[in-house]
Amino acid sequence: MFVVSRTELEPLAHLSYQSDVAFDWGRLTEGALELAFAILAHTTQSQPTDLVSQAFCGEVVARLGRAGFVLSDGDVALWLLTAFCETPLGTDRGSTVRSGSTGAPGGFRSWLRRT
Repeated sequence: MFVVSRTELEPLAHLSYQSDVAFDWGRLTEGALELAFAILAHTTQSQPTDLVSQAFCGEVVARLGRAGFVLSDGDVALWLLTAFCETPLGTDRGSTVRSGSTGAPGGFRSWLRRT
C-alpha cells in the first residue's frame, strides 16, 4: 500500500490499530479495518475514533476492488463530510444530522461501484 504525492511514493504506515495483520480490502476483514484506520489517520493526521474507522471500513474499504484501487484525500474527505449525515451536505439546509447514521450518500456509493 502506497501513498502518492506530487513528488514522492511512500508506503502507508501500518499503525497496528487492533492487530498486526496485513492490509486487506474488498471484503470485511481485520486487515481491511487496519487499512481503514491507516488511511483515515494519514488523511486527517489524527487518530480516528472506533466508530469512524469501522464505518469507513464497511462502507469504503470493504467495497474497494480486489484488483487494486486509487483513493484520493478528497474521496476520504467527502466520505468524512457526508458519512454521518441524513442527507448530503448542502442539499437541504433544514435537515438534521443523525449521529447514529452511517449511510453515505448514493453518489459516493455509486462512485465506489464504478471504480
